[in-house]
Amino acid sequence: MLRPGRLGEVIYIPLPDEETRVQVLAACLRDSPVAPEVDLGFLAAHTSGFSGADLMEICQRAAKAAVHESIQLEAEGLGSDGAAPVPFITGRHFEAAMATARCSVSAADARWYAAVAAAAADGRPLPDRPDREEDLESLQEQLREKIEEVKELSRVQRAWAMARKQVTEIREDL
Repeated sequence: MLRPGRLGEVIYIPLPDEETRVQVLAACLRDSPVAPEVDLGFLAAHTSGFSGADLMEICQRAAKAAVHESIQLEAEGLGSDGAAPVPFITGRHFEAAMATARCSVSAADARWYAAVAAAAADGRPLPDRPDREEDLESLQEQLREKIEEVKELSRVQRAWAMARKQVTEIREDL
């Protein structure tokens, strides 16, 4: 991405590579209780093209999902022993966060930014912006894929809620 500097300069900051994404995720989660089985390397491998801000949003959404689940379980009486019903952010919470995750920088924009940086470094004229039609088609396809993922996640969440309800009913019958 291109960011204006304090003195009116434009600075090119490339999107993070996989190793850097692991570091960004670890930094975002350093004060959060993350379950030991959560593999940040796996998450980083599946977030190619995501900016640092995009990764932070995923971490925040996962944390909120864990808090929301904990509150729900407490409301159902499953956390009455004083311990948090959901003591960690788990892979399930990251899956929920990824269902709504998006790259804020399109692939075409990333290529253009890299071309601008290369042209500036070589003293060449800056390239024109790419055709937005290609971006629009790519974004529409990504949106269709995300909608299908969210539909599947909703089906799983409904099944999970029904299962929890059945467990509660069975406990009440005992």
